[in-house]
Amino acid sequence: MKKSLLALAAMGAFVGAAQAQSSVTVYGVIDKAVSSTTTKTTAAGVTTKVQTDTTGGSGNGGVSNQNYTTERIGFRGTEDLGGGLRATFNLEMRIGSLDSADSGAEADGLPIRQSNVGLAGSFGSVTIGRQTSLMEGSWGAGNASELNNFLGTLYFSGQKFNNSRSDRLVTYASPNFNGFVLAAQYGTKDVKTTTTSASTTGQDEMAIQLSYAKGPLTVSVTHLKEEAKTANAVSAKPEGTVAGANYNFGPATAFVTYAQGKNSVPNATANDRSAYEAGVRVPVTKAITLQASTYKGSDKVTAAATKSDVSGFQLSAKYNFSPRTNLYAVVGSDETKNTAAGTKTERDAFGVGIKHTF
Repeated sequence: MKKSLLALAAMGAFVGAAQAQSSVTVYGVIDKAVSSTTTKTTAAGVTTKVQTDTTGGSGNGGVSNQNYTTERIGFRGTEDLGGGLRATFNLEMRIGSLDSADSGAEADGLPIRQSNVGLAGSFGSVTIGRQTSLMEGSWGAGNASELNNFLGTLYFSGQKFNNSRSDRLVTYASPNFNGFVLAAQYGTKDVKTTTTSASTTGQDEMAIQLSYAKGPLTVSVTHLKEEAKTANAVSAKPEGTVAGANYNFGPATAFVTYAQGKNSVPNATANDRSAYEAGVRVPVTKAITLQASTYKGSDKVTAAATKSDVSGFQLSAKYNFSPRTNLYAVVGSDETKNTAAGTKTERDAFGVGIKHTF
């Protein structure tokens, strides 16, 4: 923990010096919840049940210890370089990790979520380093629940193949043309032997996205392709497309997502997945917002000739004490059923928490 505090102190000194030459913003999220999660698994006619109750949790996406938003602290800024050219940077770290044994020990380390720098101007923008996958933008456009960490949504279900963030990415985003933006992303780490020039380990990924946002309509479509290599062989080849959209009707905003993907490995297992989700967000008053969504889909494992049907729903409510502090309650449920094997997994979650952004 001392190392983490020293790191934060050093960053604070850096930010203080940088503010004299550029615009720097410090931001973050603290989110704590009281949650209960139940998992029921049925196989060969026998059902087992596991229930986890947690107070003050900050699960950051974990099933048994959930909260609404991943806790983080970050620094982002721009510097005017003249001639319409700007430098940009973003350094963001996850916080709120708990020791798994609940021993009272302090968790150490600040895992990096974002670490990138770039240039922006009339040509658009180029960003290099660890950053968010373009695919996340399409997931977010069609998700009524703000991509929260509670189960019950398609985003949380495990149906997506893409990583939320990746290292070594280079991203280009075009200028906004009457609401349209075209973006492309590429990243690689390729280690080759000097004798054969064959890739022994590494990962390649590329994505292209077309988005539109103007007036009440937002649409985002992304196609992503990856290839992972281990011990001089391809170990995974995930590829997928996500289309997300939302439309603000005034009294409510409607959301829809369609996701399709496959993960193939030469001469081994291959998965084909497809799913859709529909949801709605309703601002009841200035302070109260209700959200609801439901999804259905399938997951086929071609090597084993099996198919699983997946489904789920989520209901949530938020009360905004202020623009930065809100109280939330979430109920979520999902189900994965393999009819051929006669197995079924059902998960239910409930949580109440407080989130503060700064």
